[in-house]
Amino acid sequence: MTIRKAERNEVTLLANFQRALDNYNYSTLGLRDLFYGLNPGDQGAYESMMRNYVADENNVFYIAEEETETQPVGFALLILEPNKFGDNRLYALLDFIFVDPDFQRKGVGQAIFNTIVAELKILGAVGLSSQVFENNQISLNFHEKNGFRIIATSHELYKPLT
Repeated sequence: MTIRKAERNEVTLLANFQRALDNYNYSTLGLRDLFYGLNPGDQGAYESMMRNYVADENNVFYIAEEETETQPVGFALLILEPNKFGDNRLYALLDFIFVDPDFQRKGVGQAIFNTIVAELKILGAVGLSSQVFENNQISLNFHEKNGFRIIATSHELYKPLT
């Protein structure tokens, strides 16, 4: 397995993965209204969103590729947060890790996570935070196994305006 940083021109690939993640959250976790007004069938809207993400140099996408597969099997978004607290130190937010359901529990997520942590250590980051939906027990277990601890519980709220 290879873990690599996504290239800025891989917008379509990233959009496809984001749609898969949204569909997973919707169907498996029962989470509704996560599309923020995006129609899951609207590839153009997802590509536009990804173009905005990749335009920000603090957003780093990681892609997991398996030699036997034609498509990547996992991806993650890391958001670098330099000087977040005005202390000239680097923090980071692991916005998400998503692994194709056919490849879950096969070390893909762990490989992505280990790559991210290794690179953050090289950069001298002082902390890594993450946000997990409270009903996503698989992700909560993964984070706990990797040394995260719950420091707060919050609710993400959304109101459609159309």
